Amino acid sequence: MVELAASQRGFRIVKVAPQSLKKTLGGATDQKWRDRAAELFNPTGKQQNWSKGAAGAVAVAFKVAGE
Repeated sequence: MVELAASQRGFRIVKVAPQSLKKTLGGATDQKWRDRAAELFNPTGKQQNWSKGAAGAVAVAFKVAGE
């Protein structure tokens, strides 16, 4: 449903595997990509509603922007 709406609006659709996010974000080998995303994009905790979903969305946007 989301892909259909995005394509109708002319947005480019990019599928990203969660496994690729860890490599894209860097960080320690034992660090989870969600924790690394929070460290990079919400370091002060200013975004109070930061969640796993927010971490995923920001990490994917970061990856796609770099491609």
